[in-house]
Amino acid sequence: MKANRLYSVLTGDLVGSSKFQFDERSSVLAELERFLAAISHDFPDIEFARFSRYRGDSFQMVLSPPKLSLRVGIAVRASLRAIPLRKPDRHIRDVRIGIGIGSVDSLPDGSVLQGDGEAFHRSGRTLDEMKDPLRLQVRTPWPECDAELDVECSLLEVIASRWTTAQAQATVKEMMGLTQGAAARDLGISQPAVVQRLKKAGVWAIIRMCIRYEELLDRAVIRQEGQGAL
Repeated sequence: MKANRLYSVLTGDLVGSSKFQFDERSSVLAELERFLAAISHDFPDIEFARFSRYRGDSFQMVLSPPKLSLRVGIAVRASLRAIPLRKPDRHIRDVRIGIGIGSVDSLPDGSVLQGDGEAFHRSGRTLDEMKDPLRLQVRTPWPECDAELDVECSLLEVIASRWTTAQAQATVKEMMGLTQGAAARDLGISQPAVVQRLKKAGVWAIIRMCIRYEELLDRAVIRQEGQGAL
């Protein structure tokens, strides 16, 4: 880890896992772990990503650069909602994720669960204090950023809670930065079908939110560095 550098920590847990049948729960958690393990490869701009699972249905991930944490968090949620529902198991697959931005003071031997620092504290508290119907919330060192992001995360929930399996599948590809042509090949559908899924999923609005999130963090960091130089 680099000193005086900001990281993001994502702390999450599977929603309603106690209602799942054993086989269903196991397959959903396996998909979650597979997706988390592939993030550093599937998101080309990720510099550092490491995760651990704990308490069976919970996970924690350290990520850099932190401005990509929202895209990753949305993609993690979409990856689970993209799992086709099976009869008689009809429970929506989803996770709650608290994103914390800040310093990481230690990560002994790369073990995420032994990590410490502001980002860990913010992430854990955010998940613990999250209220329904929110499934994703962010806390940064800057209250003015948090106030705006609370509104945007509430609007995100209105959109994400309505995703169908097909829409979630296309959303994952978009969050990864794939072209619509590449997404079509991966999903085995036509490019116009991808466009329709993304449109119905409200991804155009989610992309605007992600861009705004990245701008907020960039500006806050620049402002903080400028104040530190005085």
